[in-house]
Amino acid sequence: MMKITIRAYGLLPERIGTKEWLEMHVGEGITTQNLLDQLGLDTECVMNIVKDGEICPWDYLIQENDKLQLLPFICAG
Repeated sequence: MMKITIRAYGLLPERIGTKEWLEMHVGEGITTQNLLDQLGLDTECVMNIVKDGEICPWDYLIQENDKLQLLPFICAG
């Protein structure tokens, strides 16, 4: 198991249960898409996952101690 830290923005914290940084343990070989699946989220509500200021592709292989930010779609009216 690997330790990672995530933070969600917009309305996503309501979906994962916290607005703060959340430490979690995930299995090795997990991708960003797998992470969304584990969190019960999908690419219809998460626009991007960002690591170190860079957008991760959905097939990014998560590494030990990654700090990931989940960014929602933003709609303006």
